[in-house]
Amino acid sequence: MATLTRAQLRDGVNPAGGLSVTTYNFSLVNNGGNSYFTIEGKNGELPFTKASINTPVGCSFVTGSVNAGFSVNANSTATFNLVVTSGIAEADIKFRATNPLIYSLGDLTASGSVFGIEASY
Repeated sequence: MATLTRAQLRDGVNPAGGLSVTTYNFSLVNNGGNSYFTIEGKNGELPFTKASINTPVGCSFVTGSVNAGFSVNANSTATFNLVVTSGIAEADIKFRATNPLIYSLGDLTASGSVFGIEASY
C-alpha cells in the first residue's frame, strides 16, 4: 500500500512506478477543513479512458477524460476504488490536494504544518 503525505499532495505527486491494471482502493483521510483531491492526466494522457472510479463513500466527485476532482468534508475519511484497465505511466498522472500550510502566530519561527488530505491506496 502506498501512502501520499499531505505535503506531497499539496505540491502534487506522481504515483511511484505508475498505475498497473488492477483495482486500487483509495482512502482519503482529511484532518482539516473541506478539501479537494484531484487525479490529473499529464503529457497528453487521458487517464479516464483507461480507468474508472466506483464505490465512493464520504465524498462526491466529477470526472472527465483528463482529470477527476473529489470533495471531502472536514475531519472525515472518504474512500473509492480506482479501476485501471490499461496501465498508466508514472509521468502521465499526478495526484494533488488543496492542503494548506498553516503557521502558528504564537511561534514566528515555526516551519508550519500541512493540513488536509493524506491518501493511501
